[in-house]
Amino acid sequence: MLLVANRQEVRQQATVRILAEYPEHEVARDIPMTAAALRAEPSVVFDAVLEDDLLSLKIDGLKKLAGPSKLGNFHYVPMLFHEGRKVGKEQRVLLEVFGLLLSKIQGVLPAYGIVWHGKACTLKRIKFGAGLRKGEQMLRELREMSESASPPRLALNDHCRICEFRKGCLAKAQESDSLTLLDRMTPKLTRRYEKKGVFTVTHLSYLIRPRRRKAKRRSK
Repeated sequence: MLLVANRQEVRQQATVRILAEYPEHEVARDIPMTAAALRAEPSVVFDAVLEDDLLSLKIDGLKKLAGPSKLGNFHYVPMLFHEGRKVGKEQRVLLEVFGLLLSKIQGVLPAYGIVWHGKACTLKRIKFGAGLRKGEQMLRELREMSESASPPRLALNDHCRICEFRKGCLAKAQESDSLTLLDRMTPKLTRRYEKKGVFTVTHLSYLIRPRRRKAKRRSK
């Protein structure tokens, strides 16, 4: 609840600053992210909605920049509202995903994405690397997950605290004795244990040995 409230506060502050720069008639809200809608040339878009056979996604915002594309002599870059003081890997990957999806519509990869973040509502530009590899990897994993007949592998993480499916996933993790029940059990660490044949908390418990007691100093 606190994270959601902080994100909403950042969103409100950023919206006020953006509207001070652009007149109301150049701002669009809750429109489908299609070529037809973007050819109307709004300077700023809030809550653009993208729906296809794989995703139903709402992008926090789009900003128009000069530069040729399929839409005309302009193109868009994605915007993201983030409650955190720092911009992390998750926000960078999410912006890359937004940029990739946007490029399919406008025919041009944006050079960067915009993040409004923190209590001070700081604006930061995140430059995209060549090919947007992390964003492509996430989209590929989502497609494989949607086409697979079996459910994705269960792994508890920090996001579980605010997820509506937390109780169900926790019950399944306890039933399977998942290693991710343990605090600070990252995917990298999980894979390392699995290479050693350790797949559950019970397996891991057999590797724990008590520390040796230090020999007491002899009294002089």
